[in-house]
Amino acid sequence: MDYTFLLGSIENILGKGQKKSRDNYAFHCPFCNHHKKKLQVNFETQKWHCWVCNQGGHKIGILLRKINAPKNIISEVKQIHTDYKGVNN
Repeated sequence: MDYTFLLGSIENILGKGQKKSRDNYAFHCPFCNHHKKKLQVNFETQKWHCWVCNQGGHKIGILLRKINAPKNIISEVKQIHTDYKGVNN
């Protein structure tokens, strides 16, 4: 699956990601503001986790809601991941 839009949307909010492996990217964590990129996001499984503050979840949409992403980006995530179940759908 092509995650170009999703990666671009998250990078617009969290800043440039660092590719770790095939589907994993690391970002600066918006919850603990650690100086290194410790928030790891897997675009295939949708799991995300910060290795410093231990924030995490099983859906990218929930991450976007927690960081107050624009609603249009969240609705695009719903279209990309048809199994998305966010808060207040």
